[in-house]
Amino acid sequence: MNQWYQQLTKPSWAPPGWIFGPVWLVLYIGIVFTYGAAVLMFAKSQISWLVLLTLIWAMIAIYPFAAWIAVLNSPYLLWVAFATGLQLSITWMNRNKQAGA
Repeated sequence: MNQWYQQLTKPSWAPPGWIFGPVWLVLYIGIVFTYGAAVLMFAKSQISWLVLLTLIWAMIAIYPFAAWIAVLNSPYLLWVAFATGLQLSITWMNRNKQAGA
């Protein structure tokens, strides 16, 4: 695969191949921090909504280009929907209890 990629004609602005690993590492670190910030911004009871809505958006956006990816993520969507419902039910049932009490 590497040899095949090296032989491809690339635009003058294409960076060297070695740069992609470090760039993705930095991006993933940023994603972890920003997701963590989102968790802190949203109440714990709302983070499951963020995950669920992000997953739905991603599946809808990807479907026209690669339907198989969206279809393969259907079990994940079902699980996140189940977990969101469970979490909301637990939050609702315990809404009057104080944390740590």
